[in-house]
Amino acid sequence: IVATSGVELRLHENRFGSLELELEKVRVLDAYERPTVTLGDDGPLTVELGYTTDNIVKSPIFGVTIVNTDGRVCYETNSEGTAAVIPEARGDGMVAVRIDGLGLNDGRYFIEVGAYERDWAYGYDYHAKAYPLTIQHNGNHRAPKGTTQAPRAIWSIR
Repeated sequence: IVATSGVELRLHENRFGSLELELEKVRVLDAYERPTVTLGDDGPLTVELGYTTDNIVKSPIFGVTIVNTDGRVCYETNSEGTAAVIPEARGDGMVAVRIDGLGLNDGRYFIEVGAYERDWAYGYDYHAKAYPLTIQHNGNHRAPKGTTQAPRAIWSIR
């Protein structure tokens, strides 16, 4: 299976989970809702997670993590306790998260996505380093040090 980014997803290598619920269409969108792999400023950035299931999956949790090329987590968010809580997933659906003000330095990153059992007991589907993202600011930008305010993440059902 090939991710929407063109990266081949291989089970137990860069794709993990029970696959009771599968993430089929993942899109990374810029401020104008256009697919992108490069951000020229602090966003916003939207990640859409299209899913499918042949089962009835109760209250799945969706997550988005941004890691650097070394795999260090730079940002993470999930849908637990947000407006995107789905009491019962059946068939096809989509959730999205809009992230404002990531505050990342210029460089290469990866977006990792996942869907999890309602108690975090296990993952349904996780794509590791499957969606590349380059941050390329206009001018000399450097993420502020010691900032305590996290980027705002707004989850929604689409």
